[in-house]
Amino acid sequence: MMRITLVCCLFLMVQAVSAQVPVSQQLAQTAIHNWPDSFLIGNDKAAKWRYDQGVILKGVESVWKQTGVGKWYEYIQKSMDFFVEKDGSIKGYKPAEFNIDHINNGKLLLLIYQVTEKEKI
Repeated sequence: MMRITLVCCLFLMVQAVSAQVPVSQQLAQTAIHNWPDSFLIGNDKAAKWRYDQGVILKGVESVWKQTGVGKWYEYIQKSMDFFVEKDGSIKGYKPAEFNIDHINNGKLLLLIYQVTEKEKI
């Protein structure tokens, strides 16, 4: 009985501590931790302009808009800067594919432009 009570108390303490930081921020921090420089997923040798990256970064964008904390926006910008060359071309993006999976990433580029009003060139 004492052991069960102790386990329950520890569980409640962990819940109380983690409740102080919203789950959305915890997940965004996990993304930053797992992919600090670019999105290398699985056994890929190089990061790719992909759907899953856009979904994760759109979530980070929501956290930034809710909190106003700059590190979230900076992570989005750093992630997109990895892909956008100085001339504005995008590594790995093939416009002729007409792939709907690239839309979220494009929305993030629009966000960055809205914030900075700077062209890449």
